[in-house]
Amino acid sequence: MTPTRRRMLITAGVLLALAVGGAAAYLISSDSRAKEGGKATKGPPTVPVAVASVTQETVSVQLSAIGNVEAYSTVALKARVDGQIIEVNFKEGAAVKKNDVLFRIDPRPFEAALRQAEANALRDAAARDQARSQDRRYQELLDKNFISKEAYAQIRTNAETAGAVAKASQAGLENARLNLEYCTIRSPLDGFVGKVLLQAGNLVKANDVNPLVVINQVRPIYVNFAVPEQNLPEVRKYMAEGPLEVE
Repeated sequence: MTPTRRRMLITAGVLLALAVGGAAAYLISSDSRAKEGGKATKGPPTVPVAVASVTQETVSVQLSAIGNVEAYSTVALKARVDGQIIEVNFKEGAAVKKNDVLFRIDPRPFEAALRQAEANALRDAAARDQARSQDRRYQELLDKNFISKEAYAQIRTNAETAGAVAKASQAGLENARLNLEYCTIRSPLDGFVGKVLLQAGNLVKANDVNPLVVINQVRPIYVNFAVPEQNLPEVRKYMAEGPLEVE
């Protein structure tokens, strides 16, 4: 192949490549303009707008404040008799109801004391009745002048003493019954129990310094909070109109 013919072929190839490249660039440019034109024609999406009528109504005035929550009532539960705990019937942090049994103290010593008190009360009541019967008989003898006033006075004193002893025995019986009841320790209110301070097997003393457990009543509940000074006039104004609602 001659040099002249070779140069002609190279020139033709270059021209063909330029032609193809120009056509491709034109197509790409046209496509881009078409897309941009389509977007411009489409426009932004429609945004829905809600329309409401103007009304007049009362709006509550609110005031926010930081406060502290406190239990409505707190009870430090203590034993009322000495003894050994044999039952703990709740878990720490549990909710309890009024009269729920929380602890039991060994009742056997108090059951024995109750039986003894019952026997003493029966014995002394019988002695009282006998002394009263004797007093009536001697009163009749005194009325008939069969005995002296001094002799009757001693019988009368014996009857009064027997009556007093019988009353003391009855009081001891009632106290023994109470002590037996105190072996069962119940919740005095609805609430939540705190930390369990004693377990079964521990010995407790009546009215000890350390409580068995603390119970907090939280329904209802107290909330303590401070009102900023600049809001006090407004608060007083609305308080004069009625109770304020706290949420």
